[in-house]
Amino acid sequence: MEHMEKRKRNSETAGAAAQGGTPAGSRKHAAEPQGRRMERGAVAPGSAWALVTGAGSGIGRCYALRLAALGYRLVIAGDNRAPLEAVAEEIRNARPAGRKAAAKEPEAAEGSEVTEKSKVAERLGVAASADGSGAPGREPAAAIAEATGEPGAETDGNGALAAGSAQQGVGSGKECGNRATAAVTPDVRVITIDLARVGAAQELYDRMAAEGIVVDVVINNAGIFSFCDILDTPAERIERIILLHDLTVTQLCRLFAADMVRRGVRGHILNMSSYSLWMPFPGLALYSASKAYMRSFSVAFAKEVRERGIRVTAVCPAGVATDLYGLTPYWQRIGRKLGVLITPDSCARRGLKALWKGRRCIVPDWWNRAWIPFCKVLPMWVLRPVRRFTMKFQK
Repeated sequence: MEHMEKRKRNSETAGAAAQGGTPAGSRKHAAEPQGRRMERGAVAPGSAWALVTGAGSGIGRCYALRLAALGYRLVIAGDNRAPLEAVAEEIRNARPAGRKAAAKEPEAAEGSEVTEKSKVAERLGVAASADGSGAPGREPAAAIAEATGEPGAETDGNGALAAGSAQQGVGSGKECGNRATAAVTPDVRVITIDLARVGAAQELYDRMAAEGIVVDVVINNAGIFSFCDILDTPAERIERIILLHDLTVTQLCRLFAADMVRRGVRGHILNMSSYSLWMPFPGLALYSASKAYMRSFSVAFAKEVRERGIRVTAVCPAGVATDLYGLTPYWQRIGRKLGVLITPDSCARRGLKALWKGRRCIVPDWWNRAWIPFCKVLPMWVLRPVRRFTMKFQK
């Protein structure tokens, strides 16, 4: 009987798929391209949105670059527009397919116009529409004309080739494949906003909703580093750190997770905590406490929303080679060689890997994971010289 019931369920699932439906109880995903093995977390170009806060530099920039490479349209938010615009331009100018993807694409015979157009149609046919709605793409003929630059292609504001580019011609199959991918230029929206305020999360959510943007991935990366005794820290700075790290992150998680549940999508939320939460270091009382809240909230929130299809991950890096800590480039290089610091890209890569796997908490580097039990019992005669050395680099 059990065997017969299993066969019945399989036949029902197959029937639903044949009719273009989804099996009962399943949740919707962003469309994924078919035909080749995809990197974990990848989506069809332009089929889903991701939000990254604090994306103007460091780890946030690396998150944005990696998500764009995975096919996401991006909203990058922060309080300084200039670096955000620089990152947006960097993403738009990046090679769309990436080296690994291009290397895996089979090459068509040179000079075979029919073969080249067939390859373009195949690649564009699997992608969702560039408006992020997940609707099917355009008719194959129009898609081919747009991707190859033949007469009739129009600029649609989302990276389509303009008419009149036909004189550039179509080269080898590999070039055709790259140009087909480039037909969906990464869409990056920049939102300038101070997130260290009461009501900032709602304001960001409303501004995105007004533009019709709904996200499947949220990266709460924005942060303020503070290495200063509490008695010497201005009251306004204390308030801003707590608002940014705790209140805004909590509200953003609530708003976007609720939206994901309403739409029935499998969403992902990543919150950047810190290794310092296990090490209440003198001078880091405020910073480490605010990051401890972020980790505790993320782990508990992950358990609350898991059954609703939402994955939440707290990333707790130790030292990262960025300008956040005030270290000079020389000391950043020394830290990387000693294994004390990791690169921002390494942190972003491992953070996203943990997010796609559904892990609730991750320390990106194994060396510091091993030290967690000892951090809580370090004596002051060890902490004092480290503190004096670290204070030299504070701005």
